[in-house]
Amino acid sequence: MGEAVLLDCDIHDVRCDVKKPEDTRFAKVIDSAMDAIVLADSRNRITVFNPAAQKVFRCTAAEAIGKPINKLLPARFHEAHGKHMREYARSGATTRTMHLPGVVTGLRADGEEFPAEATISAGEANGEPFYAVILRDITQRLRAEEILRKAENAQVTETVKRYQIERSIASGIQQRLFTSQMPSVPFATVQARNIACADIGGDFYDVIALPGKLAIVIADSSAKGISAALQASILQGIIHSQLLSDTPLHKLAEVINRFLCARGLGYATAIILYLTAGGELELVNCGHIRPLLVSGDVIAPLEDANLPVGFFPDVVYQSARCRLRTGDRLLLVSDGVTEAEDGGGNCFGGQRLNQLAAAGAVPAEILAAMRTFCENKPLADDCTVLTVTFLG
Repeated sequence: MGEAVLLDCDIHDVRCDVKKPEDTRFAKVIDSAMDAIVLADSRNRITVFNPAAQKVFRCTAAEAIGKPINKLLPARFHEAHGKHMREYARSGATTRTMHLPGVVTGLRADGEEFPAEATISAGEANGEPFYAVILRDITQRLRAEEILRKAENAQVTETVKRYQIERSIASGIQQRLFTSQMPSVPFATVQARNIACADIGGDFYDVIALPGKLAIVIADSSAKGISAALQASILQGIIHSQLLSDTPLHKLAEVINRFLCARGLGYATAIILYLTAGGELELVNCGHIRPLLVSGDVIAPLEDANLPVGFFPDVVYQSARCRLRTGDRLLLVSDGVTEAEDGGGNCFGGQRLNQLAAAGAVPAEILAAMRTFCENKPLADDCTVLTVTFLG
């Protein structure tokens, strides 16, 4: 709380036509006032000290009347107060605004300082100048405000702490959605990396070794934060169980789609594929970024075929098939990679991704190149990269 001189406030012109204000109806008003009212003469000696002032300053009127008004101020304010009053007297003005009413510091008779709101007025009574101080002790109000502020801060701190704990738990759950160790099969190798734009993201991938084939999933939730993590965990659970049951891919996509639509869980994009030991590739693309097939010197995107899951309940999904040759590579990414921006708003884009694919870059190298492109600009979306190499 900033400190100010008690008399550094608004000064108003007050005129009275009575001989002694304390002997009139004006005096009765002063005596009954809830706020402390102190009058001083031209020598700054206290002439009126109402009951409220006696309570605030903890001294009787007899002890205060005739004493300098400086008695009501901490010593460190005496010089400044005297300066203000001398300047006002020299000005000869009947009305002068010195400072808006505000929080000032008063001094009780027992030496305790206290905060107060004060307004100062100046005027004349029967040709004699006088000054009137109207003062309100706000100690209890400020204490109550401080208690309330501390309580609110404690509540906010507790809420933030609880939210951080929940995010930490959600982040731990999500990290367990990613395959910690890729399954080993003799006919293919899989590498994958993920970067979440926050501590919780909506991307995930999964790789499952099945009899005679490999099942691979990459998905991107439309939600953000904790909602995205929850949606991703639900999706992964459904997909994983359906893959273990050897559900046809187009039927699997329809199961996911109906589930999301029925519960209003938002939409997601995904690619789910089977790769057999003989090189047969079957995939269902649900509105996801098209995967790139790198075969020798040729790089070709595999065509889209379906809507994202979660939009319309009665969508019929179709899968596509092709055969891989020994050495062929499949590159799958989430749109966070191609849409990552640099400081000028330029996207990383498909062309850079194609160049990295042609150079045989692995997921870690692709994400490193994207980070270099973005420089210091934070990511706006999760980024996932997965490569599959068919060994024959």
